[in-house]
Amino acid sequence: MRSLMPPVKLDPSVEGLAIYYTSGSTGEPKGVILTHGNITALCKAHCALAGFREGVRGAVQADMGFDGWALSTLPVLWSGGTLYIMEDGERASLMAIHRFFCNRQFHRFWRRVSRAH
Repeated sequence: MRSLMPPVKLDPSVEGLAIYYTSGSTGEPKGVILTHGNITALCKAHCALAGFREGVRGAVQADMGFDGWALSTLPVLWSGGTLYIMEDGERASLMAIHRFFCNRQFHRFWRRVSRAH
């Protein structure tokens, strides 16, 4: 069985944490290695810019396969906050999302916006 994802050339000197596959907007999809250093820098910078500290509450509806997932989850967890993951029914409509927020107090919420065709 052939993989749908192209192979990623790994450098043994790089301590990879994850591989994200790009959408292929410049041609063919390709794997991008995220290192511990990349994720640490992302979390430190985002927490500083957003003012995250222990006790922050965050919500996310993005799937792990969407790159926005890392930005919406990791800084909240890094800062010692609580992350609320929305169930499918809670993100099914604007009213359901509104109810979700009315029942909790959030510092940040990230939602992917679909483009109309």
